[in-house]
Amino acid sequence: MRKFHSVAAVLCLVSMTATAHAQNPEDEEIPDENPPPAVLPAQPPVPAQPEQPQNPAPNTSQPNAPPQVAPPAQPANNADTVTIPRAVWEQLQRDVAELKASRAAPTAPNTPMNENPDAVSTGSGAEPSGGEATDNSQGNRNYLLLPDISFNVQAKGRYSSDKRDEDRRRLSLSEAELAIQGYVYPNVRAEAFIVAEPGEDVPFGLEQGFLDFLGIRKNLSIRVGRDFTPFGRTGRQHTHSWLYTRQLIPIRNIVAEEELGGDGVSFSYLLPTKGKLFANATFGVYNGLSGGAVTSSNPFGQDLPIGTGAGYNDRFYLGRLLLAHPIGQNGELELGGSYTRGRSTLNDDSGVNLGNGRVDLLGLDVSYRRFFNGNKRLLLRSEYFRNKPSGGLTTRTASGYYGLANMRLNKFADVGLLYESSGFPQAPGAREKALSLIYTKQLTEQFYVRLQGTRGDRPGQGNYNEATLQFTWGLGPHTHSLD
Repeated sequence: MRKFHSVAAVLCLVSMTATAHAQNPEDEEIPDENPPPAVLPAQPPVPAQPEQPQNPAPNTSQPNAPPQVAPPAQPANNADTVTIPRAVWEQLQRDVAELKASRAAPTAPNTPMNENPDAVSTGSGAEPSGGEATDNSQGNRNYLLLPDISFNVQAKGRYSSDKRDEDRRRLSLSEAELAIQGYVYPNVRAEAFIVAEPGEDVPFGLEQGFLDFLGIRKNLSIRVGRDFTPFGRTGRQHTHSWLYTRQLIPIRNIVAEEELGGDGVSFSYLLPTKGKLFANATFGVYNGLSGGAVTSSNPFGQDLPIGTGAGYNDRFYLGRLLLAHPIGQNGELELGGSYTRGRSTLNDDSGVNLGNGRVDLLGLDVSYRRFFNGNKRLLLRSEYFRNKPSGGLTTRTASGYYGLANMRLNKFADVGLLYESSGFPQAPGAREKALSLIYTKQLTEQFYVRLQGTRGDRPGQGNYNEATLQFTWGLGPHTHSLD
């Protein structure tokens, strides 16, 4: 019985010593000042044997001798115990805590911020009504919160020898545009452009508002909403992105006064091609925004002559194909074709209907770019347009074209030469021609000044001279698709 008590006491001492080492590895072992009397002094360390029995049996070779008990295991000789400095241990504890916190946080930065559209994000990490925690400070998800907001303004002053031009001696704000752009979902970009024409007392209105579903399928993107159609090479360019001070005469007379737009959907598909050929096809279905294009019963009288354009006031369809291929190391050639067809209604200036029918628009364009050292770039571009009415319309087929050469001298200045020629759908045989010289000074990325001088010939006036000075400036990161 005394042997049994002695063995139990020793085992208790071993367990307490091992526990102390496990809880604080850096603590030094302190020998017990009052060891049990039945236990012999500690023997030299004995290498640990694999799978030692939990309760060692007493030594039976000497029945009358006190039992030999294995000494407490030392940290250096026990494979289950590792002694490390306190600083390392504390660092490990911090690393484990950070790992647990990172695994508990949201790990999908590309998901929408609120799956529930009715949930209101407070930015405090509270759960929205949908039950999913939302932390607006996580990673790069702030881009979903802050859209790009820009404001662009244009002012123009014009002198003209044609006295029918009411703005020929006036400097005024010609356009003010508020742009709101941003991502509302991964690969879904929303854009809205609210435009006014202060010089003509036109209040602010929604000119464009659409959603771009980018890469919804391989090589396929979809745009839904109110938009400029991609008819022609510059069909979707905003006025402040033009290389000239006004809309081109053939586009104004044959296509639309500013841009051909509508409410609808368009599909853009990047065609799989071999080599360096780029090919993109676009198809769209739109509802025209025109309530009836206006053509004057006396078009070359008191007002400046302007063509009717397409005048789409109902559904129309659009198709466009763009091909591009590099020419040498620093050149690129582009070929494009556009076609639209839809219903149109024309009225005269007194509101009398001049017919209802169908209008087919055809556009062909070619562009060549050549890049040189020092930010120099040469652009050569030409487009041809044809307006062909049918049905009950009283207008006739009309065509027009232009040629543009623009040389960027450096990143601050460019010069251009522009020739335009256009007919009028409402006046067969009438034609306007113009030759312009253009100079642009880019003061900053958001401010430029442009001067355009024109010598032309138009119906009702004959030869005329015109000079336009344009100031364009903006605030904010107004961005466009790559041109």
